[in-house]
Amino acid sequence: MNKWLKIVGSLLLAVLLINTVVSCDRDTQLTRDNMVDYAAELKFDETITTRKRLKTTVHAYVNGDGVAIPNSGCIDGDTVHFDIAKDDVFTDGIIKARFLCVDTPESTGKVQPWGGVAKNFTKEKLKTAVDIIIESESNKWDVDSTGGRYLLYVWYRDDSSKPYRNLNLELMQEGLAAAKNITTTIYAEYFQKALEQAKTLKLKYWGETDETYPKDSDTTMIDVKELSTNAETYLDRRVRFEGLISRVEAQTAYVQTYYPDELCYYGFPVYMGYDHYTKIKVGNIVSFCGLVQYYEQGETYQVSGIQDMVMKPDHPNNLRLIEENQVVPITEIFASDFTNEAKQTQLMSTNCMIQNLTVTSVYTTNNGGDNDGAMTLTCVDENNVQVEVRTSVLYKADKKTKVIDDDLRNQKITVKGIFEKYGSNYQLHVFAFTDITFVE
Repeated sequence: MNKWLKIVGSLLLAVLLINTVVSCDRDTQLTRDNMVDYAAELKFDETITTRKRLKTTVHAYVNGDGVAIPNSGCIDGDTVHFDIAKDDVFTDGIIKARFLCVDTPESTGKVQPWGGVAKNFTKEKLKTAVDIIIESESNKWDVDSTGGRYLLYVWYRDDSSKPYRNLNLELMQEGLAAAKNITTTIYAEYFQKALEQAKTLKLKYWGETDETYPKDSDTTMIDVKELSTNAETYLDRRVRFEGLISRVEAQTAYVQTYYPDELCYYGFPVYMGYDHYTKIKVGNIVSFCGLVQYYEQGETYQVSGIQDMVMKPDHPNNLRLIEENQVVPITEIFASDFTNEAKQTQLMSTNCMIQNLTVTSVYTTNNGGDNDGAMTLTCVDENNVQVEVRTSVLYKADKKTKVIDDDLRNQKITVKGIFEKYGSNYQLHVFAFTDITFVE
């Protein structure tokens, strides 16, 4: 009996050793060069009719000159706006896709390591695509938790003779995304394998350093004027600067600083995303630290990726409150400033006022989107010099009734707002009806 026990025990030990060796051998052999291409293994089944699908294109937003900006619908690594037929739900002809199964690092309001890389990966893949198909998990367009985006898979191919590839899965496979609600999804098996492979190889998000993301020690100290006049020099770099907050509108704070040698202010926008920062209030002087980015849809530079870590008050990248409750200045401007190159540079993103304009015509946005009701006012000053005033969607005192063209056409007005460039034109951007005063 003892003899047989020894034989069986030896055989079991041998099997265990073989399995261990094979397992170790597999682990040591798996490299970036021979990793499994799960995006190639996952096939797009064109015969399936139980899921909502649509052949589409990336939406191209239009700039201030009415020119479409190619691929500008790529918002983030896992968020893309696609074209869809207009109806009662998609009134602007856009479906805002939030990619299923993946969560890429942030690259807009918040900016995180690998966020920019993930966004560029998505953008490049869709830029060269000849065919794009979006697919839902079910037989309807499923909304995400925000209610404004739709949970979708994105399939693409760069050659009509090639098979489709799943972009969501590619992001996971490349180590550019964490997992999000994989378990019960239709392609769970492939996403789980791609995730485990990326973790094993410690790809990008899972272990590599994003060399494109500035280190804490790489922060450049700068002033608002330098940032405003040479923003492209600092693109994708972390900068620290301070200034007075003159306005906070939606997700943007407008910051400006006075330069006595030129007797003027210079300004710059700071994009906050949807986070709330208690230090960011009109009238506060704040030291900002963030990344300089180019906002393609608005054709403007901005600083984003700001932080205020309550548990790390001494962190070198935190917001710093310098002074509170300062008087917010407003610069009076004139129609001639809108075409004066030196003045255009000085006034960008600053708080301004222009008096005694007569509204000669009004263009109202009406394309079914969130900006329906926004207006462009063509005006003339007392010398008949023409300027443009652009408004957000304005509401009357009851905060429900929209201001319409008839409320402003042929009226004489004084307006306050932020000096901005829209397309090739310089305009004063008015955010609230209370910033318009009617002149008797």
